[in-house]
Amino acid sequence: MPTHLEPPSTKHHPVPSSHQSHHGLRLDHNQAATPWTSKSCTVGIRLEDVKAAADHRLTRPKRLLTTKTTKRQLPGHVLALAQRRRLLIAKAKELEKRKVIAQAKAGQRGGQYGTIEPSNVMTDDISPSVASRSVTTPALYVIKASPGKGLGMFATNDILQGTRILAEKPFFSLAERPEVSDSDPHAPSDISQAFDRLPPSEQSKYMSLHCPERPDSSSIFSIYEANCFEMGSGTCICLDASRINHSCVPNAYFSWNASIGRETLHAVKDIPMGEEITISYCPAYHTLDERKRKLEPYVFTCRCPACRPDTVFGIRSQVRRQQMLDLHEEIAEYQEDPLAARIEYRHGDERSAILSLVNVIEEEGLVYEKSLAFHEAAECYLKRGLREEALRYANKELDVDHCCVGKDSPSYKETMAFFLRIYFGGEEMLD
Repeated sequence: MPTHLEPPSTKHHPVPSSHQSHHGLRLDHNQAATPWTSKSCTVGIRLEDVKAAADHRLTRPKRLLTTKTTKRQLPGHVLALAQRRRLLIAKAKELEKRKVIAQAKAGQRGGQYGTIEPSNVMTDDISPSVASRSVTTPALYVIKASPGKGLGMFATNDILQGTRILAEKPFFSLAERPEVSDSDPHAPSDISQAFDRLPPSEQSKYMSLHCPERPDSSSIFSIYEANCFEMGSGTCICLDASRINHSCVPNAYFSWNASIGRETLHAVKDIPMGEEITISYCPAYHTLDERKRKLEPYVFTCRCPACRPDTVFGIRSQVRRQQMLDLHEEIAEYQEDPLAARIEYRHGDERSAILSLVNVIEEEGLVYEKSLAFHEAAECYLKRGLREEALRYANKELDVDHCCVGKDSPSYKETMAFFLRIYFGGEEMLD
């Protein structure tokens, strides 16, 4: 399981590059394993989040009210703000009520996460025992042989979109990314030193992980490169997560959650029982040939629907991926040099490109990639004074983050703050 690129904590459009590194890669123990649905949680707001944000915004008016100030003595804008606060809280209560109803209909229990038992994971000669693993999750998956892929992760139940499948504590980690050693450029010394510090039993688990056959690399480094994830500024290996295989059209999203110190995995689509759970090892904004080059270090050939040019979907996918790349670059040009972009693309701003990008992403069957596009759409509309449209797209961004990373993720909390700043303050609050 290779490193997955972590989306930036502050969302912006990175400049596409074929030289991007393939290295890279968000559970509250009391959080219920409940799925996300756009119908059950249109805005994705928790009542306590709204109350906290609103109370902070309204600190001064509340102090005035405690001194028995009458409504007529309050400034008009304070009264309007208080009324908006009440409306927002009422809306949040209604959304929470809908969420509970939707969960009941779906038969989802909002109980506690439990520690995974050995019976939840099928092992073989090369899969270490999971009895001592730091995995917190319901029994939603099993690790077993995947035809032509070694081991893989498979759903043991129907998993609804937005469900947290896994929250795993790192088994092996480095506080900083590996630095290449002058004496052996294929085996960074910090990886070797960290491996030497492991107890023999842990070293055995490490060596049991997938190791691509690469004659120019040591096995210790090959295993690390093929199985590590980004962990903030560092990198780590998680034993169960390392078994998740790649797809260019994945059904799950993996990310580091700094709030709980675990790697988390969320279903971005409904996953039927028995289906393999997959994530993407490389960025979506790449053509077929570029993705093949990015996957070369892992020594396998992807045969997902997007990588089969002999099928209708595969043919159309090649066109869509090129469109995604072109639109991605167009948006970046509007943000860097608006005047030159207007001349080249003959649009007043990047809104047309952003909305086209969202449509192409949806046609391709991708999910998390929409988060950045929605964020940029919200900012673009807000700059032009279209606050209602800005709120609509910030709401969509919040929905995607809720689905892909969970409400306890710093990324979700950042998006929630963005939504509330627009709601309460408008453009001036974003400066």
